[in-house]
Amino acid sequence: MKTFTTLILTVFLNCIYSQNTDCQLDVGSIKQVITDTSSENYYDSLLNRFSNFDSTLSAYQYKLLYYGNYFYKNYSPYSIDKHAKKFWKSLENNAYQEAIEYGKKSLELNPINLRLIYFMSLVNLRIENNEDMRKYTRYQYFPLIDVIHNSCSNDTSKFVVISVFDEYEILRDLEVQKKKQYLINLTDVLELEDNELKIKKLYFDVSLPQMYLMNESRKVRREKKRKNKKN
Repeated sequence: MKTFTTLILTVFLNCIYSQNTDCQLDVGSIKQVITDTSSENYYDSLLNRFSNFDSTLSAYQYKLLYYGNYFYKNYSPYSIDKHAKKFWKSLENNAYQEAIEYGKKSLELNPINLRLIYFMSLVNLRIENNEDMRKYTRYQYFPLIDVIHNSCSNDTSKFVVISVFDEYEILRDLEVQKKKQYLINLTDVLELEDNELKIKKLYFDVSLPQMYLMNESRKVRREKKRKNKKN
């Protein structure tokens, strides 16, 4: 059974990174770079610089930050942590300073959260803290948006994302509206309302969040087997 599971995972991984030759993403090489503790691109070091709005981060390092987050201990693309939940609640109540504090706590858990970063910039703008607003947009939000935009250099309608939430940040950035959404294999397809850019559809490679779900499912099955053996 273990061999069979390994085979299934291998096939799945091959499908992920061979299904679209224009948008191949070598996450293996990214992992190798960001786990080298002697490198300036060691992931914890990059995250620390990112969290402190380091203006010297390169486009390549932003790419490592974004896609390397898949390997980060707090990567969880389909869940919202307790601090983020309190952030959204405070935002609904127009408690902006309180929202900022909760937002900071959430970003301490995982700084690579595009949607939260965007709204942190908006909240700071609302309380006229223009300096922090510019930091979030200039040194965090837009550089990561650029990473996604450049993830498929030969096609401006295709993108590789680490979270389904990030698809909507691309919609926001392009100033387009979704009309319909559906999944084809590992590609999330968004049909758009009529727009000035004349874009009909956008395609998002969701291999990484889907692989996360698969791995979590495997953990649950293993835990069930372990408990059954004890009983």
